[in-house]
Amino acid sequence: RCVDSLLNCRENDFEILLVDDGSSDGSSELCDEYAQKESRIKVFHKANGGVSSARNLGLEKAQGEWLFFVDSDDCVDEFYLTIDCSDADIIEKSYVVISEKGEIIREKKQEKSSFADQESIYRFFVHKRNNALWNKAIRRSIIGDSRFNENVKIGEDFLFYLDIIKNVRKYSFSEIGTYYYCERENSAMSSVDWKKRIEVLFENINNVKTLTSDSSLGCLRTGIVYTTYVPILYSIRDKLSSQHKIQLEHL
Repeated sequence: RCVDSLLNCRENDFEILLVDDGSSDGSSELCDEYAQKESRIKVFHKANGGVSSARNLGLEKAQGEWLFFVDSDDCVDEFYLTIDCSDADIIEKSYVVISEKGEIIREKKQEKSSFADQESIYRFFVHKRNNALWNKAIRRSIIGDSRFNENVKIGEDFLFYLDIIKNVRKYSFSEIGTYYYCERENSAMSSVDWKKRIEVLFENINNVKTLTSDSSLGCLRTGIVYTTYVPILYSIRDKLSSQHKIQLEHL
């Protein structure tokens, strides 16, 4: 369903990179079958290393001007690969979240608009961002040498954005194209216990500080820590250890 939806897109000038991250369910063979039938599909087989290492391999191999990250259990409409904001660096598309039964859980229809100054882009990133990779087109040139942190299992997409946001000169929203995201019950966050979630939150705070260590990113760093992480930690402070409470007080 995923690959077929991409092949059905109105755009013809694109490549599909299928990264087989050590699958054992027949996906490997299915990828090879598609590559034999369709020249626009390239397959890369690797030992299982997780979503970040798979995405990093895709980044190394990608040739196109624009990058789309599409999860294998999702699909897109026929206009999803259409680029209608060619002067933007990131284009955010409409999306629909569906259950495994096909029921609509929520949807977001974008209206055409843009931010073209750094202050507005940073403000949006702090207060209203959508961390998902799957409903955005990203200009490959702004990524440079940035890669996903393969040691981070939750929130790696957010940290990736934070690493490239300084290169974004225009952030646009497109009303053309829709991504269909399948929400599964055994998602990454739903399967993580409180202790692990708390550890991840503090780890990501340290990662944020590292990525925004440049003095010009001080406001961005402060905004993210105090509007994203601190409220979450205070809301679950009864679950924090004594050491974590001390860390929270000194943020």
